[in-house]
Amino acid sequence: MIKLFFFTCNFLFLIKFTIFIFLFKNNNKLIHLNIGTGKGYSVLDLIKAFEKTNKIKINYKFTNRRSGDVGISLANTEKMVEILKWKPEKSIEDMCRDGWKWQKSKIQK
Repeated sequence: MIKLFFFTCNFLFLIKFTIFIFLFKNNNKLIHLNIGTGKGYSVLDLIKAFEKTNKIKINYKFTNRRSGDVGISLANTEKMVEILKWKPEKSIEDMCRDGWKWQKSKIQK
């Protein structure tokens, strides 16, 4: 199963561009954009990236697919790139590292 995982830092950076388009270009029509890198990862891809990036082992097991799960879910980001002249800069490794760093800071408090 391939899913699109979303990195918050990419999204926050994109908000700046969206505000610029609506406020400074006076474009009042609604624009629907797929946000992301356009590259999908399986849950196993994410687990392996997380383990490698953070040098920790995650215990997991394979089970049956849940009812209603789609096999592949990706976003075509061409329109986003064309309109915003922007591409996400953070990688799956960045997401794993920064997410774990944030989580550890919450555990240690």
